[in-house]
Amino acid sequence: MLIQAPETMQKYCALTKGIIDSFLLAYESNLPPLQSMEHVFVISVLGALTNLAAFAEGRAFLAQQEEVVQLMKKMVLDQERWSFLHFRFMKRMVLTFAYNMSLEDPVAYFMLSEEQFVSCVLRTLSLNDPTDVVAVGVAIIYRLLSTSLQAGIPSALPEKIPWAMIKTMKNSPDKQLGEIATSLLNVMEMTETTGF
Repeated sequence: MLIQAPETMQKYCALTKGIIDSFLLAYESNLPPLQSMEHVFVISVLGALTNLAAFAEGRAFLAQQEEVVQLMKKMVLDQERWSFLHFRFMKRMVLTFAYNMSLEDPVAYFMLSEEQFVSCVLRTLSLNDPTDVVAVGVAIIYRLLSTSLQAGIPSALPEKIPWAMIKTMKNSPDKQLGEIATSLLNVMEMTETTGF
C-alpha cells in the first residue's frame, strides 16, 4: 500500500491540497459547470482523497498531515456557499471526506474545538435539502457527540443540535438518514442519563 511510502504520500497530499486550493480560490462560490474539465478533475481528486480516508491506514496517515486537516476544514466551510442545484455531489463528497476523517479521534477533537466548523456542519441539517447530503451532516454530528461523550470532553454541542428536526428526520423515507438520526437521538439520551 502507498502508505508504506510516506514521502510519496506527503507529496501526493501537497499536490492534492494545491489542486483543490487553487480550484476553490479561482472559483469561490461560482464553481464551474458540472461537465467542465475543471469540475470533473477536482471531483476525481477529491474522490481519491475521500476514498483514502475511508480506510483506517489512509485515514491515520491523512490525520497526521496538518495541511490535509486544514484543507478539510476549508472545504467544509466553503461548501456552505455552493448551491445544491449545481453542486450537491461535491457538497456530499466534502462532507463525506470530513466524516471519514472524523473517525480518527485527534481529528474529531480538532473538529470539536473549531466552533466555526461545528456551526457550519450544524447548518447542513435541514428538512428542505437533499437527504443524502443532510445524512452526512447528521453522521458528522453523531460522531462528534459520541466522541465528546466517550472522551469525557464537556461540549456545548448538545444545546446547539436542532433536536426537533432530528426527531423528524428519524422518520425520513430515506432509510440512511432515518437510521443515523435515530443513532444521534440514542447518543443524546445517553448524555442526558449521564448528566453530561
